[in-house]
Amino acid sequence: MSTNIEIKAFVSDPDLFIEEVTGLADQQAVTLRQIDTYFHCPNGRLKLRESDGHVAELIAYDRPDRFESGLSDYQRLPVDRIEDLKTVLIRALGLRGVVKKKRWLYHYGQTRIHVDRVDDLGNFMELEAVLVAGQAPQDGHRMVRELMARLNIVDTDLVCCSYIDMIESLRGKRSSSSAVQVQEYSP
Repeated sequence: MSTNIEIKAFVSDPDLFIEEVTGLADQQAVTLRQIDTYFHCPNGRLKLRESDGHVAELIAYDRPDRFESGLSDYQRLPVDRIEDLKTVLIRALGLRGVVKKKRWLYHYGQTRIHVDRVDDLGNFMELEAVLVAGQAPQDGHRMVRELMARLNIVDTDLVCCSYIDMIESLRGKRSSSSAVQVQEYSP
């Protein structure tokens, strides 16, 4: 299992934000078109990620819904026979929903920086400070806060939940309190 410390935030001007990240990042962006198919599951979240030109992955993760940086435990499994796996998972667990996005992926030290244009939601960014074995979560929280300051990300821009939660909220499938938290930050 892997662990990171992460935040997600709304981005009002993605072009400006990409300029800022490009000047800071260790390398040029990798541009991805991703489709995440989410399945119902009793613990955490489970998604099948398809990315153009990359091996598909089944990703199980557990992260609390909170505005401040939070610990995320995750496991990734490369998969083939994507459509067969999707069919089996839908039959066994049920389809929760699909999130489609264009992602610009950058790296800054131990931190992955995502700039996402999410279909039906808008523009967001994520910071994921990937912890190495034995590294304290406080180190990840510090890395995220420092990078937030450098990129002018303020607490009022933060989003507390995943893209699938936001989509469900917009479709009226989540509680009204979740909808308020999402709508406060949606474009």
